[in-house]
Amino acid sequence: MDFGQLASGMHRAILSSPLAEPATVAGVPTRVIFFGEYLEADPSTGAPVASTDPKIAVSLSDFTTAPDQDDPVVIRGLRYLVDEVRPDGEGMAELMLKRDY
Repeated sequence: MDFGQLASGMHRAILSSPLAEPATVAGVPTRVIFFGEYLEADPSTGAPVASTDPKIAVSLSDFTTAPDQDDPVVIRGLRYLVDEVRPDGEGMAELMLKRDY
């Protein structure tokens, strides 16, 4: 078994686990791992010192056409747009998101 086969099995296991949740990406219902946005503020000044934008991990095999920038994403009842696609070279991609107000 090569690394690609091992990674593919791992992706299937993770995306079928309770860690994954339903989402719609570019009109395609799928399961994703969601990482919410995070903002840390300096306790003495309240100034932001660290932040993370929301992102999701997806299996590219769920799509006939890979997700692309500005594709819509709906997760947890909130609408986002894909800001950046980061394929991992093993069949998964991290989609950086921005809120679609």
